[in-house]
Amino acid sequence: MKVDIIKENENTALGRKELKARVTGFEKTPNRKEVVKAIEAKTGADTNKIIIDSIKQEYGKKEAEVYAKVYKDMDTMKKYEDEYKIKRVQVKEEKQEKEEQTQEEQSKKEE
Repeated sequence: MKVDIIKENENTALGRKELKARVTGFEKTPNRKEVVKAIEAKTGADTNKIIIDSIKQEYGKKEAEVYAKVYKDMDTMKKYEDEYKIKRVQVKEEKQEKEEQTQEEQSKKEE
């Protein structure tokens, strides 16, 4: 998956960067977790400080437009963002870690 930053706006009043990006090179519409990791790789920002507001894709195209916000710190993010948006990224990471742990435990039991 390839991410191209179309527009980057530094919003100092709210302590964040607002990004519009074009995502290409995928088979199905990417989920938020995949987009967050791609933006992290492109910008070097911390995954916990990235909020994906929207992923828009036209029917039949292998291209999506993403609107994301990258915050400078967690306190500012908690002040301006809804709690459910913050949990989307964090909860998915916790679930993935739990799944990886259970897979490791199962592989150890099989040995």
